[in-house]
Amino acid sequence: AVLYLAVHRAPEAVGAFRDAGRYADAVQVAKSLSAECPTEALDVQELYAQWAQYAIDRGDVQTAIPCLLTAGDVQTAISTLVRQETMPALQGATALALMHAQHAPPDADAAPR
Repeated sequence: AVLYLAVHRAPEAVGAFRDAGRYADAVQVAKSLSAECPTEALDVQELYAQWAQYAIDRGDVQTAIPCLLTAGDVQTAISTLVRQETMPALQGATALALMHAQHAPPDADAAPR
């Protein structure tokens, strides 16, 4: 990955970092690329989603939850916390669900109140 950076091939460096499980580095390079060259911007949200899945697969919920939230996947963050079956995780899931409900757009199919 570092060699790709040395020859100014950032997208390839992002892929190499990602493939090596070095998601923090992949995200950092992708953000830099997006800032420097918007026409070559990479999907940083997708990288966060991949990082979250990588963390979940390894049982690293503390890394997965912020990644899921950054990727905009509140539902998966909540369900990941619920599967932990601990009181702090369930409290966190409840808090996320309440915050998400307060900020979610109204359901067009819902009956008026």
